[in-house]
Amino acid sequence: MKKIILFIVITSSLQFSAQTPSMDNLELNRSNIALIGSAKKPSMDIEGSIFVYPDFITGRVKGSSILHKIRYNAFDDELEIIKDGSYYKLKKTYSFPIEFVDTNETIIYSTYYLNRVRYDGYLFEVANNDHFAIYRKTKIVFIPEKVGRTSFEMSTPPEYKKVPDVYFIQKEKGEINAIPELKKEFINLFPEKKELINQNFKGRKIDFSNISEINKLLLVLIK
Repeated sequence: MKKIILFIVITSSLQFSAQTPSMDNLELNRSNIALIGSAKKPSMDIEGSIFVYPDFITGRVKGSSILHKIRYNAFDDELEIIKDGSYYKLKKTYSFPIEFVDTNETIIYSTYYLNRVRYDGYLFEVANNDHFAIYRKTKIVFIPEKVGRTSFEMSTPPEYKKVPDVYFIQKEKGEINAIPELKKEFINLFPEKKELINQNFKGRKIDFSNISEINKLLLVLIK
């Protein structure tokens, strides 16, 4: 009997420790960051930037009091960090949320689905409660130089350009999927909110590319 009790105690202890992150996990150290040698600098020949915020801003691992200088590279989908005068990128095996203190934003690395295709990458948290979470994918792409073939065609320089954000929803801690474009499909996710959604959007299509529409929808879902 004593052996059984001891086994239960040990098993419970292991489960608790596995679910509770240690301070080592919450700190950005050599086990979860990789040296990149030097910070990526903008090219003078290419317009725009590969970063959401060109400068490093104050951030930390959620739950930690230790501050770092971090920025998000939306072209390569990487988080860059300055630590002890050197430049690093966060390993993508690291799964704890990162808070940007200066902008009051949280970013996570997770699996998500777009058009039934699986991706792994960083998502910004828009809203989160016990029943659902909404995220947005911010992406920057490279647009090559365009040379006008005739005097009527304008030449354009190469540039890094931010594309429209894509919004995702996670219900009851399940899969993270792109928010359906059709309102009918969205109501299928929240059938209990059908009447409220129809009342607030009056039968029209919800513009999920508009952040004000997203905020209005959030107010409906949390009622």
